[in-house]
Amino acid sequence: MQLSNAIGLEQGILACAGAGGKTSLLLTLANELMARRQPLLLTTTTKMFFHQVEAFAPLITADYVQGAEFVAQQAGQGQVAAWFAARTGEKVVGLEPDWLARLVAAMPYILVEADGAQQKLLKAPGLHEPVWPEATSLYVGVLNCHAIGKPCTVQYVHRLEHVLTLTGLAAGQLVRLQDVARLAGHPAGIFRGSSGRKVLVLNGWEQGMQDSIAALLTYLREFDQIGIERCVFTTGYASELRVHTVRMLD
Repeated sequence: MQLSNAIGLEQGILACAGAGGKTSLLLTLANELMARRQPLLLTTTTKMFFHQVEAFAPLITADYVQGAEFVAQQAGQGQVAAWFAARTGEKVVGLEPDWLARLVAAMPYILVEADGAQQKLLKAPGLHEPVWPEATSLYVGVLNCHAIGKPCTVQYVHRLEHVLTLTGLAAGQLVRLQDVARLAGHPAGIFRGSSGRKVLVLNGWEQGMQDSIAALLTYLREFDQIGIERCVFTTGYASELRVHTVRMLD
């Protein structure tokens, strides 16, 4: 099953937040859409590494008119438009969230990374995160199963103090299935501030974890206070995220 089908991708703005596979998710979706000759805009409302998007020959400009013309041109040719406002060192800086709502009419698919995680496996957002575009139609939260059984420390966790508060863990305690479920389903968790369809992607899933699916789904249903529609278990990296299974939650 393709990832786009697994998450129920529709035209509009998809914005993702969390840790342990956000960029991989966006790159995989971009490749799937390109294979179908579906035009798309790839960007962020925060920052991304330039090397992750370099292959898309991104436009770097903070001029909205120039960027919007580029997006319309790429859409007309059935191509990818990767657009960022600036480049600082190894990273590109994203677009203003309200710009994306203005681009929906020109570009059928807009893929947005809405927060950062410093390449960690888990996170909980700060008060200023995620930076969701107002017109987002699909919110995707990502967490990584490789965190399960790891100590809850800054080695694996971004914004550790927020994760400890939401999960009730003490620093250094091992991460459990229920802790991942709490980070997904709590109003202050990875979907913080979202207001539409929500899909949870648990990346890093392996066959040896198969017996834990039922337990994890039980925890998700118990702790979900925000209405997660489905949970998609994936594995892989970069543009090769593969779907293991999909489970509906609502």
